[in-house]
Amino acid sequence: MGPKVEEIARTLLHGRLPATLRISGRADDHETVHATDPHGDPLLLVPDGSPLGAQLRGNHGPDGPLGALTVDDAPPFDNAPSLGRATVLGPVRPVAPGAIRQAVLDFADGNPAAGLFDVGQGVCLYRLDVRQVRLGLDGTLHRIDVDDYRGSGPDPLHDEEKDLLVDLAKHHAAEIGGFLADSLAAAGIRVPALPLPVRLDQYGFVVALDPAAARPRCLRLDFPVAMRSRHRLAHFLHPILFHRCQHGGAEDRPGPTGSATP
Repeated sequence: MGPKVEEIARTLLHGRLPATLRISGRADDHETVHATDPHGDPLLLVPDGSPLGAQLRGNHGPDGPLGALTVDDAPPFDNAPSLGRATVLGPVRPVAPGAIRQAVLDFADGNPAAGLFDVGQGVCLYRLDVRQVRLGLDGTLHRIDVDDYRGSGPDPLHDEEKDLLVDLAKHHAAEIGGFLADSLAAAGIRVPALPLPVRLDQYGFVVALDPAAARPRCLRLDFPVAMRSRHRLAHFLHPILFHRCQHGGAEDRPGPTGSATP
């Protein structure tokens, strides 16, 4: 199954990955500290004295300048596949004074940046009102419906993805590798060595069949239900990592479902 393209876009834009902002009619990209509010609109922390601050304060009319915010995925490992590049476009305006407190809280939820303490004291908080959404993934440019984008949410495991995968590789490689090998064998796929997960989201693992290779062949294995929290994932993985011979109920049985696909 895997995440939908609108979910990937919301995940990449959530706020923990570096972003660049380009103002329409300008050739320069500006590194920008950002997060997204609950509707998916990016909030931007912009120092008043920065070149970007000067561009945003220019004479752009009541709607403000048009901006394009772009975020590239940062895979947890060099041999892991990328989630691509997400871009949102729309007018950029200062957050209204009466909405700043809530905007700061929304920002901190996605990206607790130190600059939030300086809002109103040399730093201005802007909001990009999303009008277009694009996701470049595996050589394809997806133009995402804005309502679909707004109706989705970021992956709840993304911020902890690398830490979780590193822990599995360092401390439970034999257990998780044996479990994944068994799951792949049940789908008719034999592997020469113990596979390891190189990506993780709420819907499943992306598994490297030959993790020692520089460019391993990867397959996806889905969880039986979405893992919407680290606690839920830990509950699911515990029988696999610590007593694989025991199984819970049908809902919590430790095993990805569905066919493995390249």
